[in-house]
Amino acid sequence: MSVYVIPTVPALYLGESLSREAPWLKVMYPQPHEKNEKFVLPGGECYCCLPLVRDLGGQQVEVVHTGYSKHMSVNDGLEYLRQIMSILTNPISENGRRLKRPEHLRLHLTSLPYAKQDSNWIRGEVNRAQQLVQEFLTYFDSLTVIAPHFTTRNWARRLLRDERVQYITPYDILRDAITSDYQKEFCFVSPGKFARTGFPTIRTHRTAGLDVVIDDEMPSYIYAGKNVGVVDDITLSGRTALDFATAFRRLGVSKLVLALPHIGTTDALDMLLESEYDRIYTTNSCDVFTPEHLTNSKLTVLDIAPLLIDSMKINN
Repeated sequence: MSVYVIPTVPALYLGESLSREAPWLKVMYPQPHEKNEKFVLPGGECYCCLPLVRDLGGQQVEVVHTGYSKHMSVNDGLEYLRQIMSILTNPISENGRRLKRPEHLRLHLTSLPYAKQDSNWIRGEVNRAQQLVQEFLTYFDSLTVIAPHFTTRNWARRLLRDERVQYITPYDILRDAITSDYQKEFCFVSPGKFARTGFPTIRTHRTAGLDVVIDDEMPSYIYAGKNVGVVDDITLSGRTALDFATAFRRLGVSKLVLALPHIGTTDALDMLLESEYDRIYTTNSCDVFTPEHLTNSKLTVLDIAPLLIDSMKINN
């Protein structure tokens, strides 16, 4: 049985590194419309196809998707994923005949769309993250998510009992990169009420809008002169990370770095690069980087392809 990897349109950028890291994988790319050679039709509708879908019958298929891309909205990205889901679960030939579907069908989310909408905060809201996870599990045999924001939610704890769901942590590779670069001891802390990252937590809460209030005391005698690494899971606005940078600089820390698996917007990345952090460590789980970003000495971007490949091996 062959193992095929299909990156969705937002995740096309990951195909090359997956092929390089694991030559045994067969990467099949979605194709644009044959006439305009684009993934968008004239009316603005998303479009993609898998002309070689017949080859996938009876095979193992690993779909890779990212929730955040500088090239499209989260909703357009979801539409491309849903089109791939439909093609794979109900493959049809050009003459309308039903084709054999893949034997195993797995989804790997490098970043979950609607990552922070993972609870019902006020009456009448929808828990979009939970809704999407449930939707994906109706189509796929298993689901892998890298550093999801929802891990401390009660519904997510229950979900972990489902053997079809796996969470991947990238925090070890981020921490190792920091200690390798600096060759110094770091004190790692994580913002929030819950320890999603596995590091000691400094509690915060949100007020109106995107404002963040730090609840726990941060005594200067603990942090002054120390090397500090702020570790969080995802930022879409950059506000929490910026507030922590200001707070730690006031305390007189020596080196200050930020470790984030997911930076979901280019605007947030730009703000962080202009902030008081000495260096930003992240992964390519989201497609938000420009060529200029990748040559910025203040930014380190780690490739998540090895983590994805390890997950595919475990599932085999």
